[in-house]
Amino acid sequence: VAVERDGGVKVEGTPPTPRGNHSTSVVEFTFLCVMGGRDTSSYFDDTHILCSETLTWTQIRTHPNPAAPTRLCSHMAEGIPSVPSYMLFCFGGQTVAEKDRTAWSYRNKIDVLDCKTMTWMSAPGIVGGTPPAPREDAAWCFDKKSAKIFCHGGWANDWLDDMFTLDVSGIVGPPYAVQSLEPNEGPMTGKTPVIIHGLDFTKGKIVVKFTDGRNEEISEKAEYLSPTEIRCLSPDWSKYNPGEVDCRVSIGGEGFTVNRIKWVYYINTKPQKCVAYGPGIFDKGGVWGFPAVFKVQAKDVSGRNRSSGGDGEFWRVKVVDDHGKEVPSKVADNKDGTYDISYIPRKQGTCEVSVAYDDPVQGDVIPIRGSPWKASFDNPWTKCKMSGTAPKVQAGMASTALMKRIVFYGGGPEVHVLDSDHLKWETTEVEGTPPAHRIDHSLTTLDNEKLMVYGGRNPLPVVEEGEELPKGLPMADHASIHVLVCEKGAWKWAPEPEITGGEKPSVRARHGTCLIPVGKKVVIFGGCNAAGTLHDDVLVLTAQNIAKMECVAIPKGKPELVQPGAEDSKAALENSSFAETPAAGAG
Repeated sequence: VAVERDGGVKVEGTPPTPRGNHSTSVVEFTFLCVMGGRDTSSYFDDTHILCSETLTWTQIRTHPNPAAPTRLCSHMAEGIPSVPSYMLFCFGGQTVAEKDRTAWSYRNKIDVLDCKTMTWMSAPGIVGGTPPAPREDAAWCFDKKSAKIFCHGGWANDWLDDMFTLDVSGIVGPPYAVQSLEPNEGPMTGKTPVIIHGLDFTKGKIVVKFTDGRNEEISEKAEYLSPTEIRCLSPDWSKYNPGEVDCRVSIGGEGFTVNRIKWVYYINTKPQKCVAYGPGIFDKGGVWGFPAVFKVQAKDVSGRNRSSGGDGEFWRVKVVDDHGKEVPSKVADNKDGTYDISYIPRKQGTCEVSVAYDDPVQGDVIPIRGSPWKASFDNPWTKCKMSGTAPKVQAGMASTALMKRIVFYGGGPEVHVLDSDHLKWETTEVEGTPPAHRIDHSLTTLDNEKLMVYGGRNPLPVVEEGEELPKGLPMADHASIHVLVCEKGAWKWAPEPEITGGEKPSVRARHGTCLIPVGKKVVIFGGCNAAGTLHDDVLVLTAQNIAKMECVAIPKGKPELVQPGAEDSKAALENSSFAETPAAGAG
């Protein structure tokens, strides 16, 4: 703390103006709250906070709703601990409508400042009952054990000797608080497992109350888990109306929490009115080996769609194939009254799908409307009847999709195109200078008109059946980048682009590529070099301009051999899962 020459403490901010008959209260052991008061000519309606840690003054600005406190002096005020924030109570004093000190009167109103939001709350509304007569300069203190404020005596044109208590337990609450519920809704019949999240919970007798202000029910089971968690079951609310209620907690005989945490009771699901729809229960059109999905719409007893979830544990789904074997299924709660159910049929044929609801009201597992269903699944593979001339089989050929075409390239100068709509092979004539023949390259779609070829190795020599490939062949031969363009059905090779940036693409084959559409960035990963050494580096190639591309390397680590200990990396590669495939013509 900096001390000035005259011995005073140096503080920041704008302090209150000189005054007397104000109140000074400590809040959260850190803040000093100065409120109201008067000088020789006027009353004050301001509130100032001094932070004892930073020694900084801050003024609380007037809040229009409610506007409190008014201009006052000789009042009583005290900061009272509450969870999650302190509450500052103010009572009595002298007040005037204007700054003029001549038209004053005594006051008996209670104002409460929420010290977290710095918002004033005023009675009536938060404090009921008949207050003491208006007064000033009373003795005033808070008793933590009883959660009451004691007010004795004071002055109102005469000295007073009466005693009053104000029960503030409903405002400040106990020394713990509820913050949230998980889940925060459940059926009218209760018994929903609930985790209560909060602050400063302790071990002891725990009572959890659900109340709408007129009615209340106590959870039949509540247990302490940690200082921030309590577990309970929601109580039965079926004799009251559905809707929002407050959840409040009492521990060890203390008062109930006062902060309002909402729980929603909804009308129980009526299984006889629930419906299911979706391809997972269709009698035709499905294919096995893929997730079969359908949706269940929960409805209440009146037949209205449920708009909230929470019933996931009550659904009973059973899927049996035509051989009597049960197929696993999953239920996903969409939290809007619908549930997605999925399963994966493992073979061609039919599956019987049944959906039921374990209804706590009817005390039985009851099928929903339409259950069960017979779902049919065909072979997902279909042998295509092709037209046109298919390309020659070639090892190391690459393919990619371009709009409604599948483009194949590799092994020679030809570009092969399959019309995927009509299953027809198209003969293409490509203008421009083609790249050197290659295999094991990458072929990446850049947009609706352009493809990019990068890297690769020379095609393998043709060998007779039973012969081996020559030793010493490079595992990669090319580092060049080429762009194939299709504009209005005309194909052409663009000139080889200029590569700028901090890195030039290296000789590489059997690598992987993908396109990030934003910025048209091609990410290149791994592959091998001419010696067969595998890499884990990453290159990012910006291909927005096909005439001038920028390449940036993002190193990931040192290259490693496929099989450490082999004589050399190429031998290791040849003996690995990357072993050579004989060229076309060798069988």
